[in-house]
Amino acid sequence: MQGDVTITTPASAEYVHILRVVLAGILAANDYTIDQIEDLKIAVSEAAAQLLAMPGGTTLSLGVEESNGDVRLRLTCDAAGQAWPPPDVERTFSWQVLSALADEVHFRRAQGDAVLELTSRRSGGN
Repeated sequence: MQGDVTITTPASAEYVHILRVVLAGILAANDYTIDQIEDLKIAVSEAAAQLLAMPGGTTLSLGVEESNGDVRLRLTCDAAGQAWPPPDVERTFSWQVLSALADEVHFRRAQGDAVLELTSRRSGGN
């Protein structure tokens, strides 16, 4: 994959399938396995659900970057002013799901946006 790909949609569950389809296309074009693609599509759905649970967001973005055999996904929502990351995030069911599907999971704030970053190693570290 050459460079980063970012897609931005309205912050609505109706658009999450678009993020999943774009991600699947990018990964398929870069020879990821069906299992890897499906795991990351599920991870995007779970991450998006977490971000969309915050009221007030108007956009949801998915950034995809491949580097040295790792794929990094960065989901961002512009819901400024909301508590992020969620309290005790590492004890939540969502964290467990995301941790099972990706090798690294990070919740953070960046320029007022809520960000959820996932890294998956092509070697299948899970």
